[in-house]
Amino acid sequence: MPTLSPAARGLVLLGLLGGVAMVIAGQHSFAGQQLPGRGLAFFLGGIFLFAVCWLLAGQLERRSISDAPDDGEAPPPASDGPFDWTRAWGLGGLALVFALYAFSINDDNRITGPGAFFWIAGWALFVWAFWETSGRPVTLSLPSWLREWSWPRIDIPRWWPILALLAIVMIAAFFRLYRLDDLPREMISDHAEKAMDIQSVLDGDYHIYFPRNTGREPFQMYVTAGLVKLGGMDFNFLAIKLATVLPSILVIPATYFMALNIFNNRKLALLAAILTALAFWPIATGRVGLRFAYAPLFVALTLGYLLRALKHGRRNDFLLCGLALGFGLYGYMAFRAMPLAVGLCLGLKFIVDIVAAQGRPNLRFLGNASLLVLTSLLVYAPLGRYAIEFRDEYWYRIVTRGAESEVPVEDPIGTFFVNVKDALLMFNWQGDVVWVYNIPFRPALDFVMGALLVLGVVILLLRWLRYRELVIVYLAIVFFVMMMPTALAIAFPVENPAFGRGAGMIPIVFVVVAVPVYFTGAAIRRLLPGRWSAAPVLGLTAGLLIWVTVLNSQLYFGDFEERYLATANNVTEVAGVMREFGDDGPGIESTYIKIWPHWLDTRSLALTLGDFQWNNVLIDIEQAADQTATPNPKLYVLHPEDVDSLDWLRLTYPDGRSEEYESSVGRNFIMFFTSPDASSASLPASESARR
Repeated sequence: MPTLSPAARGLVLLGLLGGVAMVIAGQHSFAGQQLPGRGLAFFLGGIFLFAVCWLLAGQLERRSISDAPDDGEAPPPASDGPFDWTRAWGLGGLALVFALYAFSINDDNRITGPGAFFWIAGWALFVWAFWETSGRPVTLSLPSWLREWSWPRIDIPRWWPILALLAIVMIAAFFRLYRLDDLPREMISDHAEKAMDIQSVLDGDYHIYFPRNTGREPFQMYVTAGLVKLGGMDFNFLAIKLATVLPSILVIPATYFMALNIFNNRKLALLAAILTALAFWPIATGRVGLRFAYAPLFVALTLGYLLRALKHGRRNDFLLCGLALGFGLYGYMAFRAMPLAVGLCLGLKFIVDIVAAQGRPNLRFLGNASLLVLTSLLVYAPLGRYAIEFRDEYWYRIVTRGAESEVPVEDPIGTFFVNVKDALLMFNWQGDVVWVYNIPFRPALDFVMGALLVLGVVILLLRWLRYRELVIVYLAIVFFVMMMPTALAIAFPVENPAFGRGAGMIPIVFVVVAVPVYFTGAAIRRLLPGRWSAAPVLGLTAGLLIWVTVLNSQLYFGDFEERYLATANNVTEVAGVMREFGDDGPGIESTYIKIWPHWLDTRSLALTLGDFQWNNVLIDIEQAADQTATPNPKLYVLHPEDVDSLDWLRLTYPDGRSEEYESSVGRNFIMFFTSPDASSASLPASESARR
């Protein structure tokens, strides 16, 4: 650190904090996609002031973030001991035979019992065959810390990162589970399509890939079916949402693991984890009940193991990376870009090693990289069989978004670069237009995290210029590759940026957001040497986290909820009226709905009613003539503009009565009871319900 007088240290400290404040103020001024001159001046001036003061604080004198441990663990050796290659190739060959057999019998988009067995046996046996051990017999024993532990003494300093991570996971679980049954309240057509796929699994039809509605990967379907079959849950919207909330919670420790393998610094990794736990973007995409949350989970795991493999060269990490890469392809379509990112990182590492070794290739690295690829292919085999057998269906969604198979594309190259620009601006300027998991056009990050993301990019760029740290290049590669699922919407540029398709960027983005928080704290501690230097850092960090918590809580549980309810169809209210009528005696089989263009999805209505087989749907009101022979009371639900159907019911049931239900979200509907005394208890309690 440059020699600074106490006065100079104070000025640098004020400049550092002032720079952060200016960038946050400038970012806040961009709300509503306005670009005021004063706000832009604050934004750019704050970046410059922060960078200068950060350099004056001596932060580039710190050791490399990727190689020198701060408070992480020392790097393990590249190999633990001798290896029996004869055994490995024997078991590996048997694993390939199992995998090929599974590949051959899992045809026609069906996975059978034997097919599942040989598929699991194939990749599991392959990993076991090439797993490096110390050469000593494997024994099961308690870890040393547990053997030495005695009540009531606990070594808290040693275990504080794990305890802190558990607390962060609990915080994340709270924000993802709080009021999950009620928010988001209404299903959309995508949820109904998934419900049909899940029902097919519950009925014993085990697909590898679900081609309905342009194609869906299977994890969410099987996780939901497992919650219903094994977990005892009712098959409803809550079960569908819970199947995406679970990976959204698991992404927190996965992000910690990834960040730890980037910086080898537990404090920074914990900051990345808690920022991911609190942010609107991962919360909204995790709770919505769509498959988005599987992408960031497997990106974090794949990248974490990949970085550890590239850093230390251990074969086991290559194998684990292959497992994460293969399983990730079963989660969400956007993850299909990840094999390209892994391949580019492996290729870069191979070239760097050749240059360092003056042209001699690293054969051990080539072998381990090959094992990574083979492991991922063995895991991917059933889905790969589908991709070969039904390639048009498998690639349909990607082809229709990136090529002119549905609409003409006049300038694909120009559109692509505009899309990249818009995707880069999604964090700070203008975000997704889809109301299902966002407030339309609102950026992916709140204004505090948006400012921190920019400062994090500045710090990483300065560190790369100083140290040429390869790990920063790896991060950039994965970030830009995982941006492609949204940026490649060339045929439909209105769909870019897309928070769902771009969800694979989540762990990388929040690691970068955590960078200025940690390194600014480190700079403050260097500028304020002494026994109590940690106190202001802890205070500022706590204040920042509280601020972020308040902002994002209001965004999701306030602004987003209000906008969602104002936009979504009120299936819940319709189902509530039908269910109350049925519970009063007639049963839901005596309830009917007359369809109306662009109104309710009747499949969502059936699932909300609690009976996915319910299908009392009238395309034409005269179909109700078949029900006049039965004397039991009936309830017909109509769109408020469906006057002709209401008139027909009044003529058919002259003793019937109609009520207009005053919706709490402004979407009224008509209830027609076939007899005047039919289920009076089912009438809306609100005085606003009117004849």
